[in-house]
Amino acid sequence: KMKNIDHTSDKVIDTCYNLAVAYNTKQNWPKALKYFHRTFELNAVYNGRLEEYIVDCLEQIGRIYDKFREYHKATAYYHKALALAKQLYGINHPSVKQIKSLIQVIKSSSDGYLDANYIKSQSSEKWDEQDYFFCC
Repeated sequence: KMKNIDHTSDKVIDTCYNLAVAYNTKQNWPKALKYFHRTFELNAVYNGRLEEYIVDCLEQIGRIYDKFREYHKATAYYHKALALAKQLYGINHPSVKQIKSLIQVIKSSSDGYLDANYIKSQSSEKWDEQDYFFCC
């Protein structure tokens, strides 16, 4: 059940997102991952809107898992980001193309190829509320 959002909740979500971006910029991957996850969770509980920064959160979580060579997790997040980006922006948007290229890189690597194909076969192309809890 979604809780009513107030300005305090909005500020907390924004703060978590800004911390995630800051830690990501400083290459502190564990803290960046923590705050990207937290932003995603808080938005799901308090906001529930499909926001552009949620696409970024999903993509950045995927990138961090990619750096850790956890291709199965990275691809799962990339596909969720892709599904949401298609809904928000349409199929020809640069963000959609960028996420597709990230998935393609994993597919072309010998380490990630099977994981990428498995996740794609399991992934839904339609975003819905239940997807908020797919990753967390």
